[in-house]
Amino acid sequence: MFLHMPEIRNYRRFGGRYMLLNVVSMLPFVPVLLFMCHRASNVQFDTQFWLATGLFVAGGIFGLWWQARRSRRMKCPQCGTLIVRTDHPAPNQPIDFVCAHCDVKWVTGLSVADD
Repeated sequence: MFLHMPEIRNYRRFGGRYMLLNVVSMLPFVPVLLFMCHRASNVQFDTQFWLATGLFVAGGIFGLWWQARRSRRMKCPQCGTLIVRTDHPAPNQPIDFVCAHCDVKWVTGLSVADD
């Protein structure tokens, strides 16, 4: 029985791009956080403070969902096909992607966090 193995290539840019998108996605919430801190320091727990707090919490929940979604998806650097991982690796296991179209396993150098 012959077991076919895909070609293995490194794609270290995935981690840098992933982190850059995390930072960019948080930028809109910095003014909201500053506004909340300003209101709290002046002991102004009014409607505006609670609306800002709700917006901040909703943004955090959305950010966590978006981050989890992005950690399972990647466009193949070679052909542009969207690769969606369906496996759920255990803690400390690598986050790699296999493009069935190109027959390439893309090694990102990232691994699942050990929480």
